[in-house]
Amino acid sequence: MGVKIFYKYNFIIKLIIIIFSLTINTVYADGGWIVRPYLGLEYKLSYTEAEDSWNRLLPTNKLNNNGTIFYGIYFHNYIASEISYTQSNSHTKYSDLSGWNMFGAIAGSGTQQDIKLSYTNYSFDLNCQYPGMDGFALLGTVGISAIKPKLEITNQGAVDSPLLNSNGTIALDGNGNPTIVPGNEAVTTMTGKSQVALRLGVGLQYTKGIVSIRSRVMWEDASKLRVNVGSYNQLLPNITETPFQNTFAWTLGIFIRIL
Repeated sequence: MGVKIFYKYNFIIKLIIIIFSLTINTVYADGGWIVRPYLGLEYKLSYTEAEDSWNRLLPTNKLNNNGTIFYGIYFHNYIASEISYTQSNSHTKYSDLSGWNMFGAIAGSGTQQDIKLSYTNYSFDLNCQYPGMDGFALLGTVGISAIKPKLEITNQGAVDSPLLNSNGTIALDGNGNPTIVPGNEAVTTMTGKSQVALRLGVGLQYTKGIVSIRSRVMWEDASKLRVNVGSYNQLLPNITETPFQNTFAWTLGIFIRIL
């Protein structure tokens, strides 16, 4: 998996390595280790890809608005560690899966639903910056995120219906009776499992006095995320727990040094 990530995102990884290398050289030349905390807010515009059949179910492949609060400590003029919390907005998608091949089986009638999707995210990052002119600096970020998705599902199927096999025949249970897919039900919540994912970013930062403004492009390995599908596997027996692929984002943040 690590080799695959390296080749797929070769450019951004090389750019981060260059920024970190330049920063380390600057640190050795500059000296001056410090402890300087800061606090800030950040806007994040993100785009998450979905896996296979999940793409028909989820409101992914859309832009999401997110808000982040973060706290960091500079332990050198050009190196900082940072913790943050991010909350996304929610998107809702209606889908009618009747007759579609979903996770290796044909979905029967009655498999219509609304799905609302949102995320929470705790992150730890290491930020390095290479100083330029007039308060500007190149910024590189390497970090990890504990991301937790939340899916709220409202079934819109009108009536109970039999589950169909991939060849169109009715699926039977262990007693030889038809497997029935329930129709309208109350809202079902798929609880996400918090998973640690790698995240990388590059950007530009401007500092004036105690105030800094930064903008970055980010990538997160969303393929690590899992969901507890709960009773939804009664509708789609082969449903997987891995809905996502990658998350790409653009961020714009502002922070103030506390000391």
